[in-house]
Amino acid sequence: HVVEHPDPERGTSLGGFALWFLNTSTWTGTHGVYLEDLYVRPHLRGTGYGRRLLATLAGVCRDRGYARLEWWVLDWNEPALGFYRSIGAEPMDEWTVHRVTGDALAALAAADASATDPSGSG
Repeated sequence: HVVEHPDPERGTSLGGFALWFLNTSTWTGTHGVYLEDLYVRPHLRGTGYGRRLLATLAGVCRDRGYARLEWWVLDWNEPALGFYRSIGAEPMDEWTVHRVTGDALAALAAADASATDPSGSG
């Protein structure tokens, strides 16, 4: 989703965007919306564009019967944290993010390849 900003030279310009996709919760048994990225141009922050984009995504959840809208935010990003608190978002303190990258990702993938080797050597 995008929000357009009135621009006297071009008519409109990009004010911000929300990049999102569906996820599924085994806890609720329904889809949800995962917000991958919320961006509002720096000079337009505080104009309501971020709230408008999140309200649009909340409407997607409501209209489709999805149980939740969720995203990650960096612990040190106080302006974002304050904004999210102002719209009723709550931190999920009991969850810890895990990630596998680089050599560990390659090693894990290699373990899968050897486990599924039809020759039986894995």
